[in-house]
Amino acid sequence: MPEESGGSVIGWLMYAFVVYWIAASWRAHLSRLEVTEDVLKRRAGVTDTQSSASPEGRSVAHDHDALLSEIVCREPVASIDEFLANILKRYETIIAALNAGDREVLLGLVSPEVYRAFEQVIADREAAGLRVETLFARIETPEIIDGTVDATHMEVSVRFIGEAFNVCRNAAGELTEERPAARRSVDIWTFARKLTPPGSKWCLVATRSGI
Repeated sequence: MPEESGGSVIGWLMYAFVVYWIAASWRAHLSRLEVTEDVLKRRAGVTDTQSSASPEGRSVAHDHDALLSEIVCREPVASIDEFLANILKRYETIIAALNAGDREVLLGLVSPEVYRAFEQVIADREAAGLRVETLFARIETPEIIDGTVDATHMEVSVRFIGEAFNVCRNAAGELTEERPAARRSVDIWTFARKLTPPGSKWCLVATRSGI
């Protein structure tokens, strides 16, 4: 009888040890899985907060703010408003040069690809004996909608929204439209410049309609 009792105790202890060992092994396995998943997320640059923010794991607003900060840091301006004021002047200068058919000014402000497109517009107007003048009634504050910055290059896409009168005259100086109406325009222009050498100017490299 005592031998049977001792055998039962030993059997129970062995059973308890096996159960404990299985439970401990399973907990260790789960812990390793959690650590591995966390390491993979960190290697991929993803956190729990980021993964719920956007499919790319990064906030678009944060990227935009970072872009604006980079522009201010790399430009000789005190604020992004000052930068946009300079870009607006360049926009108006380019439009004025295009309307005046001033090829020399355009060559210093736009890329070769954009220049070819603008030069064709000028040539077509000259062939038709037309002169165009753009009179802005209103221009909203430009808005940076996209851009990239690296060690050697900056590029920004800016949206310009305004209302303007396009006054067109024929070879005799007569208006082709008796009462020109103000037209709303939405343009997205992409400007780029090299960071080296210092002092490189912004150049218009692409244009498209914003509508």
